[in-house]
Amino acid sequence: MKSRVFRLFVAICITAAWSGAASVVIGQEAKKKKVDPTALIKFKLLAARLPADVQAKTNKIVAEHALKIADAEAKRDAVLTPKQLQGFQQVGAEAAKAIKDGTKTPEMAMADSEAAVKALGLTDDQKTKYTAGKQGVAAAHENLNEALRGVLTAEQQVKVGIGK
Repeated sequence: MKSRVFRLFVAICITAAWSGAASVVIGQEAKKKKVDPTALIKFKLLAARLPADVQAKTNKIVAEHALKIADAEAKRDAVLTPKQLQGFQQVGAEAAKAIKDGTKTPEMAMADSEAAVKALGLTDDQKTKYTAGKQGVAAAHENLNEALRGVLTAEQQVKVGIGK
């Protein structure tokens, strides 16, 4: 159970880092389409084939939390320079691709990502602020998951991947 929770946490962190970094870059380039920080959970909810009334409730909950998650990601990424942000985006994309292709486990991708992040040259102040920002993003995602757990059955929670 711990391994599954850890893998889910790692996947969410990598996805959040990638989508959060992309959101800030996209904010700087107004011509590009904005990334939805709740896209992954929306996809999982859709794939779970929930009853219409439950789907409507979950859509409302996700919409309510989307702005909070986006704000937390923007605060997290605000401490990085554009070059560092691009590096984070690249590291996250490579890790997500490796996991999707099955060439690496989430644990291996996380270890590679941590090594690549060290090469980006963050200052101690940036590391401290970025770590606090990651905790804020994780808390925002957990608040969303808790709200969803309030309307989903235990079986539905497992299908969506937020079961405890």
